[in-house]
Amino acid sequence: AWVVSTFDADDETTVRRKLKYAVGTWEEEYKGQATIYGEAMKPTVVTRRTFYVPEPDADRTTYAIAHVTLSQTPKGLEESRRYLKNDGQQMILRRTFWSAGDCQPAISTEVFARD
Repeated sequence: AWVVSTFDADDETTVRRKLKYAVGTWEEEYKGQATIYGEAMKPTVVTRRTFYVPEPDADRTTYAIAHVTLSQTPKGLEESRRYLKNDGQQMILRRTFWSAGDCQPAISTEVFARD
Protein backbone atom coordinates (compact mmCIF):
# COMPACT_ATOMS: atom_id res chain seq x y z
CA ALA A 1 0.00 0.00 0.00
CA TRP A 2 1.06 3.60 -0.56
CA VAL A 3 0.38 6.23 2.11
CA VAL A 4 -0.08 9.69 0.60
CA SER A 5 0.07 12.86 2.70
CA THR A 6 -1.42 16.09 1.34
CA PHE A 7 -0.17 19.34 2.85
CA ASP A 8 -1.92 22.69 3.29
CA ALA A 9 -1.29 24.99 0.32
CA ASP A 10 0.20 27.73 2.50
CA ASP A 11 2.24 25.45 4.76
CA GLU A 12 4.83 22.83 3.83
CA THR A 13 4.62 21.01 7.17
CA THR A 14 0.91 20.84 8.12
CA VAL A 15 -0.67 17.61 6.89
CA ARG A 16 -4.18 18.31 5.60
CA ARG A 17 -5.00 14.71 4.70
CA LYS A 18 -3.32 11.31 4.97
CA LEU A 19 -4.73 8.49 2.85
CA LYS A 20 -3.74 4.81 2.69
CA TYR A 21 -4.14 3.29 -0.77
CA ALA A 22 -4.65 -0.37 0.20
CA VAL A 23 -5.24 -3.16 -2.33
CA GLY A 24 -8.93 -3.85 -3.01
CA THR A 25 -12.11 -1.78 -3.20
CA TRP A 26 -12.53 1.00 -0.66
CA GLU A 27 -14.33 4.29 -0.19
CA GLU A 28 -13.18 7.80 0.61
CA GLU A 29 -15.53 10.37 2.06
CA TYR A 30 -14.99 14.05 1.33
CA LYS A 31 -16.80 17.35 1.79
CA GLY A 32 -16.07 20.72 0.18
CA GLN A 33 -14.19 21.53 -3.02
CA ALA A 34 -12.02 18.89 -4.66
CA THR A 35 -10.44 19.34 -8.08
CA ILE A 36 -11.33 15.97 -9.57
CA TYR A 37 -14.40 15.23 -7.45
CA GLY A 38 -16.26 18.51 -7.78
CA GLU A 39 -17.87 20.39 -4.92
CA ALA A 40 -19.85 18.58 -2.24
CA MET A 41 -21.84 20.56 0.30
CA LYS A 42 -22.54 17.37 2.27
CA PRO A 43 -20.26 14.36 2.78
CA THR A 44 -19.87 12.46 -0.51
CA VAL A 45 -18.33 9.04 -1.11
CA VAL A 46 -15.88 8.22 -3.90
CA THR A 47 -15.42 4.52 -4.67
CA ARG A 48 -11.83 3.48 -5.33
CA ARG A 49 -10.21 0.22 -6.41
CA THR A 50 -6.48 -0.38 -5.93
CA PHE A 51 -4.37 -3.16 -7.49
CA TYR A 52 -0.99 -3.93 -9.07
CA VAL A 53 -0.34 -4.28 -12.83
CA PRO A 54 2.75 -4.88 -14.98
CA GLU A 55 4.42 -1.57 -15.93
CA PRO A 56 6.94 -1.66 -18.80
CA ASP A 57 8.39 1.76 -17.80
CA ALA A 58 9.15 0.69 -14.20
CA ASP A 59 12.51 -0.46 -12.82
CA ARG A 60 13.43 -3.94 -13.93
CA THR A 61 15.93 -4.38 -11.10
CA THR A 62 13.09 -4.99 -8.64
CA TYR A 63 9.52 -5.58 -9.78
CA ALA A 64 8.32 -4.03 -13.03
CA ILE A 65 4.90 -3.25 -11.58
CA ALA A 66 2.74 -0.24 -10.86
CA HIS A 67 0.39 0.44 -7.95
CA VAL A 68 -2.85 1.58 -9.61
CA THR A 69 -5.97 3.19 -8.15
CA LEU A 70 -9.16 3.76 -10.13
CA SER A 71 -11.50 6.40 -8.71
CA GLN A 72 -15.08 6.83 -9.89
CA THR A 73 -15.97 10.46 -9.20
CA PRO A 74 -18.93 12.72 -10.02
CA LYS A 75 -16.77 14.32 -12.75
CA GLY A 76 -15.48 11.08 -14.35
CA LEU A 77 -12.96 8.26 -13.90
CA GLU A 78 -9.37 8.77 -12.74
CA GLU A 79 -6.48 6.29 -12.86
CA SER A 80 -3.47 7.03 -10.62
CA ARG A 81 -0.46 4.87 -11.51
CA ARG A 82 2.62 4.89 -9.23
CA TYR A 83 5.86 3.07 -9.93
CA LEU A 84 9.61 3.29 -9.26
CA LYS A 85 12.38 4.20 -11.75
CA ASN A 86 16.13 4.75 -11.78
CA ASP A 87 16.98 2.13 -9.14
CA GLY A 88 14.22 3.43 -6.86
CA GLN A 89 15.50 7.01 -6.92
CA GLN A 90 12.31 8.28 -8.55
CA MET A 91 8.63 7.59 -8.06
CA ILE A 92 6.48 8.32 -11.10
CA LEU A 93 2.84 9.28 -10.63
CA ARG A 94 0.90 9.25 -13.89
CA ARG A 95 -2.72 10.37 -13.67
CA THR A 96 -5.20 9.71 -16.46
CA PHE A 97 -8.66 11.28 -16.23
CA TRP A 98 -11.64 10.50 -18.43
CA SER A 99 -14.22 13.24 -18.01
CA ALA A 100 -17.84 12.04 -17.95
CA GLY A 101 -19.07 11.90 -21.55
CA ASP A 102 -15.61 12.56 -23.06
CA CYS A 103 -13.53 9.76 -24.63
CA GLN A 104 -10.25 11.75 -24.83
CA PRO A 105 -8.41 11.54 -21.48
CA ALA A 106 -6.29 14.19 -19.81
CA ILE A 107 -2.90 12.82 -18.70
CA SER A 108 -0.35 14.28 -16.31
CA THR A 109 2.95 12.87 -15.04
CA GLU A 110 4.68 13.88 -11.80
CA VAL A 111 8.23 12.80 -10.90
CA PHE A 112 9.26 12.59 -7.26
CA ALA A 113 13.03 12.30 -6.69
CA ARG A 114 15.04 11.25 -3.64
CA ASP A 115 17.74 13.61 -2.44
